[in-house]
Amino acid sequence: MRTIALCMLVACNAATPDIPWLHGLDHAVSSTGVGVPRAPADYNVEPGCGVAASREVELVVDVARTAGRETIVATYSTGVAVFDHEDHLVMETPGYPCEGSADELDAIAVGDAYGTPMLALAATSGGRRETQTWVSLFHIGNKRLDPVFTAVVETRADDTVTSGAIYLIPEGLLYKRPGGSHALWRIDPASKIYVPVLPDTPHDEPPLVSLR
Repeated sequence: MRTIALCMLVACNAATPDIPWLHGLDHAVSSTGVGVPRAPADYNVEPGCGVAASREVELVVDVARTAGRETIVATYSTGVAVFDHEDHLVMETPGYPCEGSADELDAIAVGDAYGTPMLALAATSGGRRETQTWVSLFHIGNKRLDPVFTAVVETRADDTVTSGAIYLIPEGLLYKRPGGSHALWRIDPASKIYVPVLPDTPHDEPPLVSLR
């Protein structure tokens, strides 16, 4: 009976705008890359990164406890920065290590995960022939973004595309690996991050944050 109820809940979870692999983020507001891609000379390109890794995604939304709306600016290589209505930096996360010419931040979204404010980002890494798209989730705290989950949601090898999904549920999530089975994760009370309860198979995922 519990399995049936869980499946019904997951089936009703709506996809997040611009991040179609993520379901169940309520009241989501999202944004993809802003403007038209500029010339390489117009970007502050990180060493070893392609031009797309510096392409900005911007979102204006109310995410902090202070008055007014905040501006979120994010790139693959430099990470996420949140500025208040007076243009002061209030939250930030590091960027991700560059892996190939396809490295790019695809979209960011802010919404509610069963009472918890959350920021989600989708990014793609890899090169011309093989790429993987992954989604990272951050709990929005008091002047901080805490990374809580990262998983691959789509892989591409030449013309072959394999997709997965993330379904937010009360006190946890259901993760479908591309081409694999579902795995149940729960929020650990001590660390506040998602930990596997019923994993499918052991696997490696992108880091929650860059170590560089």
